[in-house]
Amino acid sequence: MKKGLLVISFVFISFCLFAQQAPGDNATSLRGNNGSTYTFTTTGTNDGSVWGGADGIYTDDSRFGKAAVHSGLLRVGQTGNVTITILSGRGGYQGNTQNGITSSNYGAWTGSYQFGAGQNVNQPQNNNPTVVSAPVNMTGYRGNNGSSYTFNIIGTNDGSVWGGADGIYTDDSKLGTAAVHAGLVGIGQSANIKVTVVQGQSGYKGSNQHGISSKDYGAWNGSYTFGITSQTNAAGVSNAPANLTAYRGNNGTLYTFRVTGTNDGSAWGGADGIYTDDSKLGTAAVHAGLVRPGETAIIKVRILQGQASYRGSNGNGITTKDYGAWNGSFRFER
Repeated sequence: MKKGLLVISFVFISFCLFAQQAPGDNATSLRGNNGSTYTFTTTGTNDGSVWGGADGIYTDDSRFGKAAVHSGLLRVGQTGNVTITILSGRGGYQGNTQNGITSSNYGAWTGSYQFGAGQNVNQPQNNNPTVVSAPVNMTGYRGNNGSSYTFNIIGTNDGSVWGGADGIYTDDSKLGTAAVHAGLVGIGQSANIKVTVVQGQSGYKGSNQHGISSKDYGAWNGSYTFGITSQTNAAGVSNAPANLTAYRGNNGTLYTFRVTGTNDGSAWGGADGIYTDDSKLGTAAVHAGLVRPGETAIIKVRILQGQASYRGSNGNGITTKDYGAWNGSFRFER
């Protein structure tokens, strides 16, 4: 039974170098230290109670080890370091089933935690983005404007999505559904996708894309976009590379390049708008009708995960080729 009502939370975030033993099973003893971070050694377990977590936010009396398993940071019986940040409490917590753990719903509680850019304890610390299981939506990250997180997102057609016609979604839009809407993943597929938190907008325009209908909405206090949107003014645009293999893995990131059209070089795919990342960018841009040979234009390119196959076609004087599985892809955005 929960007692008392003083509001606080904790969040699993990036890995720290020094770890200590956790102060008991949960973070209630750290309540009030809002914004402070601590790194603990804990062991994954399926014992104990956990409340919330459907959006990545847990009550601060939820057991560390079980919450870490629910969030995908640890397996049952596995020991690792997790870093938490103490937060304020929430007016309600939604439970769900993840990674073999079922968490419970709860009302207002004075302390919470949420998995942010959590450390994957199976990998050594490095400069690559840390990938964790995606929260349901990004409301728990509101205010972290400009911060990017890489999540493993499973595409779905369940849940609601607002906005997205311009690539910006309300932060309570379901991530898995929005990722399908954005064309970054198919329903039932999973991919590591970068999500960037942006400020709330005065309005959101919905659209029908990739089998998902998103809705219009008015002013809302938080938003997100997939990837990091490059500046589109000429001063912020760099000359295009020959191809995009060097950008492989930056799934969801949008880049703006100065591209000169050409009919030299090879391109694979493109019948559905998706090309292998080793396709020559200038040739693919001509095939897509964005530029003519010898003409230069500023063009947006979004990095995608590898596809199981690519279908070529004839377009604008360019013939692209069919290909099987390939590990990196891109598409043009207008």
